Amino acid sequence: MSGSRAAEEAARDAIIRKIAALLARAEDKASSAAEVAHAIATADKLMRRYNLTRDEVRIRQEEFRRARFRFDTQDEAYAGPIATAISRLAQCHIRGAKRDGVFLQFTGLRVDVDYAYWLLRAIWSAKRQGWTAYQGSPQHRAYVDAGVKRATIEHQFKLGFTHEIVDRIRTLAVRNNESSRELIELKNALIEQAFGRPNSEITSQTREKADLADVYRSGAEASKSVPLQHELGDKPAAIRLPR
Repeated sequence: MSGSRAAEEAARDAIIRKIAALLARAEDKASSAAEVAHAIATADKLMRRYNLTRDEVRIRQEEFRRARFRFDTQDEAYAGPIATAISRLAQCHIRGAKRDGVFLQFTGLRVDVDYAYWLLRAIWSAKRQGWTAYQGSPQHRAYVDAGVKRATIEHQFKLGFTHEIVDRIRTLAVRNNESSRELIELKNALIEQAFGRPNSEITSQTREKADLADVYRSGAEASKSVPLQHELGDKPAAIRLPR
């Protein structure tokens, strides 16, 4: 294949990807009416301009996905930093907003968003189970009997859980990203082309220190039960791009 022919096919493929992403946005229930209208109009214009059929675009449309989550406002201190770390590991974008709670939305290639979705659910389940188990411990009863507020104990436990799981995720992300820098740049370009640059209103850092050190450590220990690997393999963030 000549260089000019290869360049033409690459350019055409990029246009198809862009149209597919626009149609995926138009069909996403999380999109606003304005987003849907703009996506449809832009996709139609591009299809007519480049003489593309719907069948040529359909296969690409399955490459992109959004996954949305809602948390109570009091969970922002934990949800924001965890989700931000996951987005780096899974190589997808995250958007956040505060409206009747905290909304988080992962956006990116389907395989990456599926991994982020799976991991966030696993973490949240482990946090809930760990806190439930801790409430039945002698340590918890001792603090309650000493007059420490239950909300304070819960916060310290969940803070320890959050710090530990975020550190684990970031460590894995750095290891994976060192071996897939070019892939990450390409994925980011595709996602930004499809959905624009991410913006977020959520807290992405945890800066609080532990007040109840043993409660904090119990939360950190509970987080170690979360498996960060997925059945996709040892390096979920380095999954190949769809062809």
